[in-house]
Amino acid sequence: MTYKHFRKIQLYILILLVCFILMKNFTIIFKTRNIIELDQKSPFFLIFVAKSAKNEIKPNETSVLKRFSPGNESIPLTINKYIRDKQTKSVSDQVGLIDKAIFSIKRTMSQSMQTFSKVAVSVKTRYLLGQKYLNSKRQFYLESLERVVGSRGLPLVEGMLFGDLSSISQETYHSFKVIGILHILSASSANFTIFLQFFLLFLKPISIHLSKKGLFCLHFSLVLLYFSLVGSSASTLRAFLTLTFAFYAVFVLKRAYSSLFNLYLAAVCMLTINPFYSESLSFQFSFLASFGIIFLYNYLEKEPFINKNVLLKSMLLTCCAQFFLLPIMIYKFAEINYLSIPANILVLPLVELLTILFLASFICLFVSNIISITFIEHFISFLITKVVDILFLFIILLEKSPWKSFIFKTNKELYTAVFILINLLTVVSIFVLKNRKYSKNQYRIFK
Repeated sequence: MTYKHFRKIQLYILILLVCFILMKNFTIIFKTRNIIELDQKSPFFLIFVAKSAKNEIKPNETSVLKRFSPGNESIPLTINKYIRDKQTKSVSDQVGLIDKAIFSIKRTMSQSMQTFSKVAVSVKTRYLLGQKYLNSKRQFYLESLERVVGSRGLPLVEGMLFGDLSSISQETYHSFKVIGILHILSASSANFTIFLQFFLLFLKPISIHLSKKGLFCLHFSLVLLYFSLVGSSASTLRAFLTLTFAFYAVFVLKRAYSSLFNLYLAAVCMLTINPFYSESLSFQFSFLASFGIIFLYNYLEKEPFINKNVLLKSMLLTCCAQFFLLPIMIYKFAEINYLSIPANILVLPLVELLTILFLASFICLFVSNIISITFIEHFISFLITKVVDILFLFIILLEKSPWKSFIFKTNKELYTAVFILINLLTVVSIFVLKNRKYSKNQYRIFK
């Protein structure tokens, strides 16, 4: 068996497990919606606890001494009968032993499943307790951070770093929504990457002495820490899974990874855990925007005239992220917000700078408990104030624009179908162009 065959077997086993879990999840969904009747106990678990009753042929209990007594005249008949009884008894014993072995295996599997469920519940409980402790610490540091970032910047810290919109005022929320930059107030892959790179910079003296597996544990710990702080929404779970798969491929398997394959695998894992994710707008927006960036933008930016133009790359990134969101925006909201393209070009650099400054203010707050760094705190506070003022200035100017979105008053289903068809044709066209551009026979010469 070659390595290729072994990988195929692994893939088939994974597909079977995913199909089985999806069937179980959809069965639970149908039961909760009264589509099928509820049963008292699942037959899948009954086979692990119930012993199958079989009609066993009991042997004749007549003793051998009685059969071969001196007064018995039919000795040959008795011998044949004894042999038949002995054979029946041996077959019955074998059936009994097989039955006992099967029941022992079922009982062992049932006990193993119960033990696994207890361990899973224990691990989940410990994780939730740790997450509660981290949230309390986060709230404490946020309250202490107000003197550095100011009252105007504190809601932005909670929104940009942790995806918490509870402190955002209705006016600010409406402004962000109108100009199409509400996504910056939710944690995404960009936040994970900035958080990871920021803390790896301080941990570089330690990371240079770690092995590949040690680097994987370090990267995974930092990503898990940030995931615990921001919560398990669809976008954050997608970012956490894709980064974890990438780290596992690079540091453990020591291989290159495909971002598109990691995105597919994250979607399969999330839908296996909870099929209701497919109905969530956060799930749909997160995956489709990521697909547009990975599939379309990464292909187009390789063109020389695009790769050398920073402004064009920023515009292309925003357009590719929103291109596959058009059918959902038309179907759900009956409008297309074209103001979001210039808004993202102006605002995204400021958001990245603010995120770095917010993380630096956290470090300053932690270090200030040990030594006095008043000058650095004032300098970071000054920078945050100025960047927040510029950000809100851009928001006010964009909000005053008379042209913000195109509204579909009628036939939104028809327009949705048209844009879905355009998306599919774009995907097919990119595949055809890739096959022509990167064909294996492109530079072959046949004589």
